[in-house]
Amino acid sequence: MQAIQTRALLATSNRGARIKAMSWAGDLIIPMPYELDTDEAHMQAAQALAAKLGWTGKHYGQLVQGCLPNGDYCHVLVQPHTLEDERADECSNPTLGA
Repeated sequence: MQAIQTRALLATSNRGARIKAMSWAGDLIIPMPYELDTDEAHMQAAQALAAKLGWTGKHYGQLVQGCLPNGDYCHVLVQPHTLEDERADECSNPTLGA
């Protein structure tokens, strides 16, 4: 499985602000969607790359994201049952979160 990393690109004298989505399989750049908040804008770029690469549909799961220390975002595809199993493990294991 590959992760998708997204990065905000600042405006230049020739181009407006953009978001670059990248993975080993490919990349793309979208114009900054100013109508969205930061998290949603990065998710939109990651979803666009996933669609371009054909990583869509029930087989691939749900795209989830987190922010990296340098300000980039990381997105991974997770099967829905995996998220439910993880929550169940946290509830049944009293040492987690202690």
